[in-house]
Amino acid sequence: MEIYNKGAVTINLVNWIITDNNKSRVITYSMCPNNSCEIPPGGCWLIAHNPISLQAEFNNYTSPLSPTVDLSRTIFLGNEIGNGLSNDTDMVALLIVSAGVTLAVD
Repeated sequence: MEIYNKGAVTINLVNWIITDNNKSRVITYSMCPNNSCEIPPGGCWLIAHNPISLQAEFNNYTSPLSPTVDLSRTIFLGNEIGNGLSNDTDMVALLIVSAGVTLAVD
């Protein structure tokens, strides 16, 4: 999944929730490169299951790393979200809880 910060301020994704139809995962510092999940204005990051699944998705992602995938801007969840995402009936959402209210990000 690709995350783009179209805003004017840096966004920290720690404690944000990524969810599908079946299960949710909270983004933690340990999932982020160098324990930082801060996306600057105009920044674009990836959220992926793990490096192996990301490599399978991008055929030209080899060692040494191609410029197509920048691991310094990739959050690895470690496990799939729920049972993984299907191509036709599943959804994915990024949520943040603020002042006790859950907000969906578009």
